[in-house]
Amino acid sequence: MNVTRNVIADLWSLTAAGEASEDSRRLVDAYMAEHADFARTIQAERGAGPELSSIELPPDHEAKTLDRTRRRLRRRSPLHIVALAFTGLTVARIVEDTTFTTSPRRVIATGVAAIICWILCAWHTRRLRDRGLLRAPAARER
Repeated sequence: MNVTRNVIADLWSLTAAGEASEDSRRLVDAYMAEHADFARTIQAERGAGPELSSIELPPDHEAKTLDRTRRRLRRRSPLHIVALAFTGLTVARIVEDTTFTTSPRRVIATGVAAIICWILCAWHTRRLRDRGLLRAPAARER
């Protein structure tokens, strides 16, 4: 199998950063030893290695970020709150408008709005779970 310059150029960044496997490192070193002109060119273009800016993060940064994300995901969806409001409004209208002389149009319209909101809320929750952003209620820590 022939190893091209493009492959070595791709592996050079990983090798210089110390991220490449031992086999990849040996392959790059062997190719650079055979092609000294290419080695000088790539080292001049890309430097001795990729320059990574050193950002100092506190040791508990990942844990705090994870906790903040979990807290935000546990909050109730605005759709959930709207669905609860329409459900309560439907029940209130049933109690208020239950007579034989009035039309049930307002109760039916409010009930349909509540059902639509519950469907949207369920769809949104399922979408978050499918993306892995929300765990099922049984799997949560208590």
